[in-house]
Amino acid sequence: MNVHDTHHKAVLLPILQHPGTFATVLYGIGLRYFGEDIHHWDPETVWLEFRDEFGIDLPADSHDRLMALITAVSTTTFYRDWATFSIIAHTLNGDDQTMGRQDPLLPAMMAWAVTEVRMADEANHEFGIDVAVGVGKILSEDGFTKPPAQLSFAKIDERYEGSDSPGETGHIEEMSTEHAAVVQQYMIEQASTLIRQVAALPWQTPESIGKLVQELQSIRG
Repeated sequence: MNVHDTHHKAVLLPILQHPGTFATVLYGIGLRYFGEDIHHWDPETVWLEFRDEFGIDLPADSHDRLMALITAVSTTTFYRDWATFSIIAHTLNGDDQTMGRQDPLLPAMMAWAVTEVRMADEANHEFGIDVAVGVGKILSEDGFTKPPAQLSFAKIDERYEGSDSPGETGHIEEMSTEHAAVVQQYMIEQASTLIRQVAALPWQTPESIGKLVQELQSIRG
């Protein structure tokens, strides 16, 4: 091991051990040290490879987030299967679904999960009808009349609110705008944290951070 790599690993250890490290950061480290092989490893192998390389065990939640992103990138189930989309979205947002507990999947969580997957997955798959309908149902139940930019693929059924008066219609649109603002605020907070975490990686440059900011802005819409 050369001095340069020793320094890098010293910087990476606290990042790997922090329970709040984003999947995108863990995935970037994995690709740098293990290459494309990481897409073909089972969860135990990923765990062991990180232990062998860095001498530490990934926190369980971090390992789950990393595996969720690897699954989304190496298969198309995130795009095609609603159950898989839901699990990955929960996991990428750090939402613990153990012991049979099923918290609601919120629009902001779905928007962030799609953002992380889109950044990691160069294939840019289209979302299937199963996921589009599932996302649309949650958005509709939360008061959205049109999806936020990150979830533009969603299928939202038109809702009859019992009145077509301009005042009532305006109120519905106002509520939808307020809900969209909540999603955007969450996206801004998540993106800011992600940028700080990525900037801490020893191989990042101002140029690469600038590209990340641009990519986040383009996905956020």
